[in-house]
Amino acid sequence: MNTPTPAPTAAADQALATLAQTSAEHLAGLLANGMLHIAGRPAKLPHMLFPHIPAEQVWEVWSLALALGVHAGKNMGRPKWARPELEAAQEALAAAGYEQMAALADRSAMTMRAGEHPADVEADRVRGEHW
Repeated sequence: MNTPTPAPTAAADQALATLAQTSAEHLAGLLANGMLHIAGRPAKLPHMLFPHIPAEQVWEVWSLALALGVHAGKNMGRPKWARPELEAAQEALAAAGYEQMAALADRSAMTMRAGEHPADVEADRVRGEHW
């Protein structure tokens, strides 16, 4: 009788980490709903985060964050155009010493390269050639 081979620790680790992240994203949505409920309207959300900072300063920071989110959303919607920008960002960040941010930009660019996706590439590296 063949006994099943246990899953490699790395594969189980990835599956459990993904489950945890998915659960956290669900909870984040519930928290966002709660924040809006407490604040009353979206315009009051920035002030809810930083009640000790003058409203004008909070609004300046919030406006930058909103612009960043819109830019990221546009890149998600046009992956062929975003890849060169992400690759350039990776190089600029690495050259400036922002190694972790550079790695994040590279990872996002990887998802936009034909035939490559981090889950596929990393799974092959984790599983090894015997799979």
